[in-house]
Amino acid sequence: MVDYAAPVTRDKPVRVFILDDHELVRRGLAELLTSTDDVIIVGEAATAGDALRRIPAVAPDVALLDARLPTAAASMSAGRSAPHMRMSAA
Repeated sequence: MVDYAAPVTRDKPVRVFILDDHELVRRGLAELLTSTDDVIIVGEAATAGDALRRIPAVAPDVALLDARLPTAAASMSAGRSAPHMRMSAA
């Protein structure tokens, strides 16, 4: 069983890319996630097309996707321009 309360130890911060069509949501997520030293935001985009163009250059560990954004999850899955990257749709 995983102990989710236990601290995660990493040598470097988790690199996150945010995809959401609402700027306020992107800013809020970035503010929340960067409130610790464990996460850095390496990029963001308002459209799946923009995200697919930007992700290879910034090499995120994780991409947060707006599940209600048309074609976001499908486009990102098809693109998989960063094979090591994990995606989470919310």
